[in-house]
Amino acid sequence: SRVIAPNTSTEFSNYNVTVRNPYVTAAPHEVQFIYKKLGSIIPVDENGTRIGDPIQFKNNLNDPTKALPGIVPSISGYTPLYKHVGEKVYPNPTDPGENIEVVYRANAQTAKITYIDDTTKNTLDSKDANGKFGQAITFATAPSDEIASYEKQGYVLVSNSFNNNKYQA
Repeated sequence: SRVIAPNTSTEFSNYNVTVRNPYVTAAPHEVQFIYKKLGSIIPVDENGTRIGDPIQFKNNLNDPTKALPGIVPSISGYTPLYKHVGEKVYPNPTDPGENIEVVYRANAQTAKITYIDDTTKNTLDSKDANGKFGQAITFATAPSDEIASYEKQGYVLVSNSFNNNKYQA
C-alpha cells in the first residue's frame, strides 16, 4: 500500500507497473490491485478422471496479465492422446486462470499366467492376459480348460495367486 500524491505517479517495480493518481484534489484515494490465480495443466484419462497432479502455468514477467505456456507432463502408464510429452500447452489467452486438460490413454499391459509343476518346479505352460494400465485384467484360471487338462493328467491345483481372476496392472 502506498500513498500517491495528487497528479503524481509511483512505480511498483515488483509488478512492472506505474500507477498515476489522476485526481487533482488533495483528498487521499485508494487504488486496488486484484490478482487471480493462474490456471493449471490437468492430466486426465479418457473418462475425464484426474491421473496426475496439476501443473500451474507460470506468470509472464514481461506482461503480468498473461501466463507462459507449460509442457505436457509424462505420466507413468499413460500416453497423451492429442499431444506429445514435452510439447507446449498454451493457457487460454483471454482467461489465463482457466485450467487446461490434457487427455491420456492408458497403455496396454500384459499379465503372464504361468502353470507350474509344484513338484519339479518346471513350467508346464504360460498364457498372456491383456488389459490396460491401472485397469483390472480378467482371466479365467479355474475352472478352465487348461486346469481340467492338467487334472486329467494327474495334477492337482495347489494354489492360484491370480487374485480372484483379476489382476491390477
